[in-house]
Amino acid sequence: MKIDKKNPTHWLQLIRFSLTTLLALFRRSLPNTKTAPPIPQILLYGHKFNGNLKALYLELIKHPDEFRVFFLSMDSAYIDQLQKQGIKAIDGCHPHNSKILATASAIVSDHGLHCLELLLRFSDIKFIDVWHGIPFKGFDKKDFRIQHRYEEIWVSSKLIKSLYVDKFGFPEHKVVITGYGRTDKLVHNHQNIGSLKRSLKITDTDKPVILFAPTWKQDLEGRNIYPFNMDETNFLELAQSICDNCNAYFVIRHHLNTTKKSEDKSSIIYLPADQYTDTEDILLISDLLICDWSSIAFDYLALSRPTLFLDVAPPFTKGFSLTPEFRYGQIVTNRRELARDSELTLSRPEEYWSAHMPTHRRTIEAVYDHTLDGKSASRYLDRIRSELQQV
Repeated sequence: MKIDKKNPTHWLQLIRFSLTTLLALFRRSLPNTKTAPPIPQILLYGHKFNGNLKALYLELIKHPDEFRVFFLSMDSAYIDQLQKQGIKAIDGCHPHNSKILATASAIVSDHGLHCLELLLRFSDIKFIDVWHGIPFKGFDKKDFRIQHRYEEIWVSSKLIKSLYVDKFGFPEHKVVITGYGRTDKLVHNHQNIGSLKRSLKITDTDKPVILFAPTWKQDLEGRNIYPFNMDETNFLELAQSICDNCNAYFVIRHHLNTTKKSEDKSSIIYLPADQYTDTEDILLISDLLICDWSSIAFDYLALSRPTLFLDVAPPFTKGFSLTPEFRYGQIVTNRRELARDSELTLSRPEEYWSAHMPTHRRTIEAVYDHTLDGKSASRYLDRIRSELQQV
């Protein structure tokens, strides 16, 4: 759950979650909870049930005799939705669930911890980070003060490990190269794309799909998510023109942190992250990605499909983690180029690949090494086993 500090309901949920966590600490101190449960319990904590956490969940439930796994959130309504889908999810605001927190063997997160920091500081529960994206955005050691207390940090390649060690201040032994579990679905690609398109409001499954997925305002207050000084009206007009010329759909996916209500128009489809949480499904149906400085670029890279990068000012106060040279596709600098290159890339993809195939390959090697093999979640499982054996 993403916390809105201006929302009083969110503060109430934080208070309730804190009380549940304190009760879990008390329970864990009792003699009858000192002994680990016969089957280790793994809790997954993040804003949404998606990405690397979902990949780990799906791997863990294959081994019910070896692990119990729960997705944890303080969003009661969201937990209800997940439970109706058959997901083992628990509400952190309900005191009854303090028993599960108290007997957890490990907690895996992909963002921060909120109230669970109490368990990090005052219990012997193992904590592991899978993070939520390979970043352009610059970070420093202070940004990861909580994760520095974790047992392990799982990353996708030697290059990303070097960022964590050299720039983010982690000890080398804590950073483990596993790959990104979320990419397994992209590598295997076993889904029926036609059915997937229809589930995502794409009715004509033969048309190509252009995905526009900008990052949020980040550190730049008032930042416009639409490029080249266009307002929403101008941008949608351009998008519709591209659709008409390419006989395509234009899917707009706002970042989870972007609060914006919009309605579908003709060939323009909105798939906001708070409602359509599985990014990988959207990537699988997309033939062309248009993005700026969003980490979604490196997820899409796993599919080896064309990408246009909007050459707009980066909204980062701490510079870059991965520098602009890692923009592996066509860089567009104005609205005219955006229209032209979108249409050319879809109509003559061989020209795109002639120009950008070497850069695609170099970037894949840098950010994934040899982990783009569909087995990253399996390596997650191996690391969980290794950590629990050290208890």
